[in-house]
Amino acid sequence: MKKNKFIGRLILPVLFPLTAFHNYRSEFNGAYTDMDLLWGGIVAVALGVAIFLYEPLAKRIEHFSLAWFLLLLVFIGIFGFGLFLSSTHFPLPYTAWGSYAVWFAILMPVIHQLYHNVDKRQKGSFYKRIRLKPTDDVHT
Repeated sequence: MKKNKFIGRLILPVLFPLTAFHNYRSEFNGAYTDMDLLWGGIVAVALGVAIFLYEPLAKRIEHFSLAWFLLLLVFIGIFGFGLFLSSTHFPLPYTAWGSYAVWFAILMPVIHQLYHNVDKRQKGSFYKRIRLKPTDDVHT
């Protein structure tokens, strides 16, 4: 049972970086060097490890918590940087990296939603949603 659960946890960390890497490689249209593929592969492995390590953390993050806003800020930053690189007149390797960043930024919310566990309320203030405390002086 534990082996099947571990294999299940490996599906997303392998599948999503490979799709982003495939998109990166297809941007070159065959004009890539070995070094371009090496760096793209290294980034794909690093993203896979990051996704695998993010899974237990994603179960703790509640919507509208400080951690959730930090993740949203990272998503917007990576997406904006990727759009900037891929939409301007940079050389081909920069455009390919911009496409890589946009593709991964689009997959970030998907990864978070697939790993997120809605049923649990968290104790930590960084992962816990900010809630207003009810007061008795509401009608004044």
